[in-house]
Amino acid sequence: MAEWIIQTAILTGIGIIGYFLKSFKTDLAQNDTELKQQIDDVEARFNNYKLEVADKYVQKDDFIRATAQTDRKLDRIYDELMKMNKTEAKS
Repeated sequence: MAEWIIQTAILTGIGIIGYFLKSFKTDLAQNDTELKQQIDDVEARFNNYKLEVADKYVQKDDFIRATAQTDRKLDRIYDELMKMNKTEAKS
């Protein structure tokens, strides 16, 4: 007589555990979907940011190139001034 009570209790416990595992699995799948959507949104925003940065700011190579060009021009001006100073000193 006590066997059917034990079997019923065991089956009820297994059923409850199975229900909560199924619910837990569904929640994990939903959270996984939401997380993937958030990651996709972050990646899209980051790609947009990279495009905006390229337009708003000067890249390091471009800055170095422009600075070197300005330095070359200033060196030429300095050389010309030195030539003019030498020719005036000789006269």
